[in-house]
Amino acid sequence: METLSTSKRIGVLGGTFDPVHYGHLLLAEGAERAAFLDKVLFMPTHIQPFKQDARVTDDADRVAMLRLAIAGDEKFEVTDVELKRGGVSYTIDSLRRLHAEYGEAEAKWFFIVGADMYLSLGKWREHDSLMREFAFVVGRRPGQYRTEEATERYRREYGTAIVTADNAWADVSSTEIRRRVASGEDIGGLTPDPVIRYIEEHGLYGQG
Repeated sequence: METLSTSKRIGVLGGTFDPVHYGHLLLAEGAERAAFLDKVLFMPTHIQPFKQDARVTDDADRVAMLRLAIAGDEKFEVTDVELKRGGVSYTIDSLRRLHAEYGEAEAKWFFIVGADMYLSLGKWREHDSLMREFAFVVGRRPGQYRTEEATERYRREYGTAIVTADNAWADVSSTEIRRRVASGEDIGGLTPDPVIRYIEEHGLYGQG
């Protein structure tokens, strides 16, 4: 793993990515611009804390689709820190491990999160430590969620550095992609073409 310069600003975007889609990519791109990030790490979860009983596609397939989706963007990388650790994927543990593994105490780390998840941070494991130890980029779609009150509270209570990124609209979800594939419907325009080809070639999501 590379050693980071102390001037680097690193974003981490977690998720199941089953499969990755344009909503994820637009969130990452918006965060990169808003927070002047030098790198964005896509961090697929092993077991999502709030969906521990959910059935998830194999780790290798999710990572392969992620790498296809971000190919060509030198600022985007995939980290398998949560997949290697196994068990339930808690963000605070993963960010601490990434911080330690990259070996640069002075690099600025940002956790990238959508407005819906941002407003539920109080339910996360060690959310107070998370807010004190790491900065945040909050992706917000126009007219979707009001985050000002939460941001003011987090800054006041935890001293959190928070950047808001107004994202382009992408009306897509992994659930909808899986449903369409299973029904034999077109998913063009929802995820990059190399990901579509991978899904087809590997027979993912119970293709009809």
